[in-house]
Amino acid sequence: MNDDCKFCFGLKLNVGLITPKEIQTWADKKILEGNNDQFVLDICFLKSDAEVKNYFNKLIQADLHIHDEQLISINILKEYISKKFPSNLDFELDQYVTDVELICWHINDSDLTSLLYIYTDQINLAYEKILTISVKEAFEEFLKHIKTWLESSHLT
Repeated sequence: MNDDCKFCFGLKLNVGLITPKEIQTWADKKILEGNNDQFVLDICFLKSDAEVKNYFNKLIQADLHIHDEQLISINILKEYISKKFPSNLDFELDQYVTDVELICWHINDSDLTSLLYIYTDQINLAYEKILTISVKEAFEEFLKHIKTWLESSHLT
């Protein structure tokens, strides 16, 4: 299993796009197909969700040789934006923004980073009622600009 795939699994796990159980099910299928890769074997022997999460957290911090980190991260951001949406802005927005920031950190694009700073500040100021726009409006602007960046990205 190459390091790009390991990184992809780890990042998706960290932002909730895949569960530990789904990763273990994938590994079980690979074993049944005759894939005896050490990575696949390691996953099969993990006993709990916490062990899977810990394994991938350590793996991402290891010295992986990721060839397409930016492209993988952009695709994960697209998937995250299309599949995840905070149903309750008061309770889920912080985690949503944190997840987007984590993905974007791996993209490492200065324009995208600037957008994050601007719109997370705008969301925070809307929360504090310093701005006249609502948190929902600030969040919608945030998403609109992230989607626009993704559409104009030359890496996809």
